[in-house]
This record gives sequence, C-alpha cells and structure tokens, in this order.
Amino acid sequence: MNFIHLIGDPEETFYQLGLKDKSTYRPLYDQLRKLTHLNSKVLDKLMDEIFNWGGYALTLKSSNFRKKVKAYNEAIGLKEREIITSFIIPELLSCLSKWIPGLPPQLFGCSSYFMLNELGQTLHGRILDFPLVGTYENEERAIRWDIPSINNQIFSYSSSGLPFSSLTAMNSYGVSVALHQKYTDHFNIKGTPIFEIAEEMLLNCGDKKSVLSFLKNSESLTTWGLYIGFASGEVLEVDLRGKEIFINEFQLEENKILYFNNVNLGNYTEEESCYFMPYGVPSFCQMRKETAEEEIQNFFKSKKEKNSLNLLKLMSFPKNQKTNLKDWKLSPITQSSISCSTFNLNNEESLFIPGPAPKYIRKDISQFKNIWSRRPSQEIVTLKENKNLSFITNKYHQGMKELILAQTYYDKHNFHMAYHFIQASIETLDKLPEKFIAKFFFAVFEFIHEPHTKARGLILQEFKELKGKLPSYLNDHCLIFINRLQVLISGYSSLSPMRINHIGLREVFYFERNIPRILLYKTIAPLMRPRIEILDVIYGHISPPIKIRKPKIDEGSLSL
Repeated sequence: MNFIHLIGDPEETFYQLGLKDKSTYRPLYDQLRKLTHLNSKVLDKLMDEIFNWGGYALTLKSSNFRKKVKAYNEAIGLKEREIITSFIIPELLSCLSKWIPGLPPQLFGCSSYFMLNELGQTLHGRILDFPLVGTYENEERAIRWDIPSINNQIFSYSSSGLPFSSLTAMNSYGVSVALHQKYTDHFNIKGTPIFEIAEEMLLNCGDKKSVLSFLKNSESLTTWGLYIGFASGEVLEVDLRGKEIFINEFQLEENKILYFNNVNLGNYTEEESCYFMPYGVPSFCQMRKETAEEEIQNFFKSKKEKNSLNLLKLMSFPKNQKTNLKDWKLSPITQSSISCSTFNLNNEESLFIPGPAPKYIRKDISQFKNIWSRRPSQEIVTLKENKNLSFITNKYHQGMKELILAQTYYDKHNFHMAYHFIQASIETLDKLPEKFIAKFFFAVFEFIHEPHTKARGLILQEFKELKGKLPSYLNDHCLIFINRLQVLISGYSSLSPMRINHIGLREVFYFERNIPRILLYKTIAPLMRPRIEILDVIYGHISPPIKIRKPKIDEGSLSL
C-alpha cells in the first residue's frame, strides 16, 4: 500500500496531501455526495446546496479546521464550501436524517480492541466500517507525519480525499485513537468537526491527563466515540456529545481484551433510542459484541501467543456459522469493513490488511516497523494456508463483497448494477447462511422498484420463504413486508402485530395500518432505504414512533 512521509506544520502538509490527491480524490468525494441524494435531480441539487452552505456555515468558527481545509483545497482546486462539506457529511447525515424524510442516516460501524501482549506492551486493534466499499480501499494509504515545531509525529491510515490524521491514528508519545460514530438526538451548532478535534488531540497530547484536559474543553458538532489507548496500558472510552462528555477509564490486565463498538454511553431507554437512531443499530451492536466476547474467550482458551498478528486474526476472521440465520450473529468484521489494523504503542509497529474490502483476513499482511525512525519500513508478511484461511479465500469474501457492492451501487442510484451484485451474492453464498440476508435485501429491492401487481405475488412468496430463517430483527422486517404485500394484493392481512418483537417496528405496523390501500405503496416505497451495512431498512415515511419531545435550544445546542 502507499506509504507517505510528510514533514511540516499542518497547513503545509495539508497542501502537500492536496497535490498528491488531486488526481485520485474524486471517486470517494463523489460517493460521499451520493449518500446525500434522494434520487431526484431537483431534490439532489437542493441537497447539494444545503450541505455545501450548511457545512460552510457550521465551520466558520473552527479556525484551525478552515486553515487546513483551505490549504488542502488550494491544491485540489474545488470551491472551499464543497470540500468542507465532504469532510463533515457523516456528521450532517446523522442529524439531518431526522428532518429530511428519505435521507438515510449513515454509520461508521466501528470496533476497537485493546490488549497487552506477552511483553506487557499495549496493542490497539481497529476495524472501520462505512458504505464506501469499492472506493475507499482503492486509494488506501498509510501516512507518517512529522511536526518539527512541536517535536511530535503521527502515523495514520486513511484514503485519498481524507487528509485528516485522526480516523485511525497514533502519535509518537504512545497515544492512539479510533473514532466511532454514535447516534443521539444532539446537534451542537457551535461545535468543531470531530476529525479536527481528534487530530488536534494527537498533535498536542502525550498522556491520559493531557488528553482528558483537552477533550473536556472541546465541543463536537454531533456525538462521537473516541477510543484511546496509551503506552502505559491505560484506555479511555469517551463520548463527545456537543458540550457534554461521558468518560470510562480502564487499565489493561494480563489475559484480558477490551472490546468496544458503537454503543452510546448516555442513558437512553429503548423507546428513546427508537426516536433518534435507526431501529437496527442496537441489534447491530449487540450481535457484534456477543460474537467478539465469544471469540475472545476462545482465544484465551486456545493459549495462543498474545501478539499483534494473533490480535489481527482474532479481529478479522468472521465467525464460520453453519447454522441457519435464526441463530446467526454478525461478526465484528462485517461486509462493510473497509479498514482493519493494529497499533503497538510501545515498539513503533503496526499491522494492516491490504487489498479489496471487506477486510477479512487473507494471505498477505502489511507490516510497518520502526515507524518513528528515519527509515520506517513496510513489508508484506505472507500467512500459511490453512483450513480456516481457505474459508475466507474461497467463496465467502467474494460473496460478501458482492453483497456490499450492491449497497454501494444502490447509493449511486445505479440500480441495474445493484441488482447484478445482489443476485451474484446469492449465487456465491449459496451454501452459507448469509445467502438468506442477500435474498432478503434482494426482495426489498424488488418491493421498492417493481410495483406491478403480478410481481407483487412473486415478491410476497419470496418473503414468506424467508420467514423464520432470518435474524430476529430482519425477521420482523420480513413480517412487515408480508403484511404490506398482502394488503396491496388483497386489501387484507391477518398478521398480528404481536408477532413483531421490536417495539419500533411494531409501531411501523400500526402506523401503516391507517394508510388507505390506494395510497400505501406511494406513501412508503419512495422514502424506503435498504442499508445492508447495518442490516436494516430505513423507513423515511415514518414519524418517530414514540411521543416527540419538544425541541429545546440552549446556548447553541439543538436537541429534539
């Protein structure tokens, strides 16, 4: 993979990166912008302007952020407000989706692992999920940034078009950070973009005390988790929520691994969570957590050596599940994992899985050594073939890649290619339980885009065949689609809402029961968004299913 060495102060290095990215940044930028579109030329143009001017206005007070972006943009050549927007689209999506029906909320579905190796050194493992498969990894890179003015260095992983060294990074003081997106109902109009906050933290902090002091004086735009490791073996779990901060502190112990994903640290009930986050996020997080804990337990039972390579294998090997999907659990490494790496915070070493996403373990690993020295090195480590590795290298990786590429093309509104890849995924995953997930989303695609009466009968049969073969949350969705199709075809459905387990989806059922049959399809289909990366379907036609709290504005923070 590309390994870039930068020397200089922030504005200088951002300009250098802009020159390097000038010919390669466009695919990622365009795909990010597609995530804000609503499949209407008029509305898409309006959305572009909303995001351009909204992002510009929100960052007027973030002077350091604006200086860096201006330097980067001088080399790239875009309008300043356009390039600013690309950096904060994830933040704007997480809040604007509450107000703009049909705008799908996105999620950096991340995982972090922390452990001590055999020498007592701190290891930080990081998985990054985001629906940019097919784009992000094509220009993936490692960056070593030397900042002479403050005697500090930062090592980070990113992709062309993302110049901030903060998504997955560590500094020469032995501090690492991984950003995890969180969902809450909070938006702080006086906040600073999270990429700027995390980068400034790495530039200026060298221990837990300085990190805590810095973060307590920071305000974010939306809610993000920062998972921070230290060479001392200390670990911080921090949620920044506008002006609020939530902190958990840990000390690593021998024969123990800490695992984190996207669970909020704030106190929210299930009903409150239904209001501001996609219904599937809690089960998305819970499944990964349960699988991670099970695999961690098996790791210590096997008495494998505690080192970076074995941690990377633990993180990046999906659970081989031969049962049906009723008992199936998502692994921390998912179909939308676009980056998987480890940092050793004590010995200048990092491991990374290069090549096409999803980032399941494969034969070749990139190893970075002597990262802070004058001559840092990168070499390829080739793993020995075995039965477990064959599981990945045969059909599993290809089938799951096809599945998430269906989402990628769906987001680009290239529905022909979306259909192609999801059908290819069904075929490739034929003898694996994941094929039922592919079949479910294929049926969802059909429901949205094939409104003909004859087609509906066939689609109804597809959903009926999937009933009982899916994870609980997707099975609830399946029942709702069966109900919709029965109503559309015959005007009547005998489905009881009590068969739907999820409280939010049960309210969807009640809400749609009051829509006249003649208006049902036109009301629900245009604003329906399948989200394969989090195993969910977003229903833009649904108002929050619980009582809406009154908006409150306090000193720049907007909470609904």
